[in-house]
Amino acid sequence: MTVTATQTFTQEDSRMSFYDADSNVVTHWYAAYVATDMLVSRSDTITKDGLTRTLVNVWKDQNSYDTFMADPVISGFMAFRTQYNTTNKITESTIILS
Repeated sequence: MTVTATQTFTQEDSRMSFYDADSNVVTHWYAAYVATDMLVSRSDTITKDGLTRTLVNVWKDQNSYDTFMADPVISGFMAFRTQYNTTNKITESTIILS
């Protein structure tokens, strides 16, 4: 059964950029999760006003999602993103559906 993780990031000022992974993280993410079909689909949308970003990742199964969450490269990226978001008053929430 697939697992869907929806993350929403909201900011008060559209002049602020949302945090994105650097090329090393993206390369790792692609090789470990996209190329192996652990990640079934992904969408990334930002509202017209630039205040809300929504990421939706659909994982092949619970094990795929758990592997992703335990990955030290990914968890390091998430820690930096959370710090950036806190510093820049960007709120984040995650909803997991399985």
